[in-house]
Amino acid sequence: MSAFSEAIKVFAEKHLIPTVISLVLGGIAYLVTPVDFWMLKKLSNVYYFLLISGCIFLFVQFLIWLQEHRYMKKQSKRIRDAENENAKILYKENLEVLWDMVDEFLPEDREYLKQFVKSENKPIVIRGNRLYAFGRLLNSENVHKQEGYDEKGSYTQYILEGRFYNALKTSYQLYGKISRF
Repeated sequence: MSAFSEAIKVFAEKHLIPTVISLVLGGIAYLVTPVDFWMLKKLSNVYYFLLISGCIFLFVQFLIWLQEHRYMKKQSKRIRDAENENAKILYKENLEVLWDMVDEFLPEDREYLKQFVKSENKPIVIRGNRLYAFGRLLNSENVHKQEGYDEKGSYTQYILEGRFYNALKTSYQLYGKISRF
């Protein structure tokens, strides 16, 4: 019997309010039930009371679970919306950094960037051997190059690095520009 009382004690501690509500409503339901009700005849008075109280308890627990579920869904939506808003702000800040970087390029390099964006990053071929100074677009880590030789002489093909191209493309699609100017 002590194990049963311990189980009741733990149950009452964790679910005190639903237990009290179910016992009160079960008692009320028992009191308004007619004496000749078929369930009272099949079950004893105690079992009928426990059945009604148990059903009410399950219903109350379901309502509590439903409320918690709605609350958690609402909270996760708020968090997701806040994260999306933060991501948009961060993305805008990253685009502004990109624009600052593009503004530092020479006008010729900006034209190359526009050509890359409009041609969907198709290679630009430059004939002959050229050396570009440090800080120029075609000599940066944002450009991949491949040198070759054919019947017309030596050439170098340039394409933009993938992430850099995607950032420029997105900037161009969203704002119609790849720099501030």
